[in-house]
Amino acid sequence: MNTFTTEFHPRVNNIKNRILSDGNLQNVACLCHDWADFVTEISEWGIYQLGGVDFDYLVDADIKMLDAFIHSENGYIRD
Repeated sequence: MNTFTTEFHPRVNNIKNRILSDGNLQNVACLCHDWADFVTEISEWGIYQLGGVDFDYLVDADIKMLDAFIHSENGYIRD
């Protein structure tokens, strides 16, 4: 039996876990289209890091994984 597991960089996991552990952040994630949209929304609250990760240190691969995560959390946007 093959089991597929996706392993993300620890930075991405820290951010995802922080979002999932906070109802307010999770609600914002549900309304956003992608990571950039999410960052714009939470920056209005003065948030520039989550889970101990400063957003300035994210690389393109991290952002792609976070885009996919935010999109999966969204309850309104359909492909």
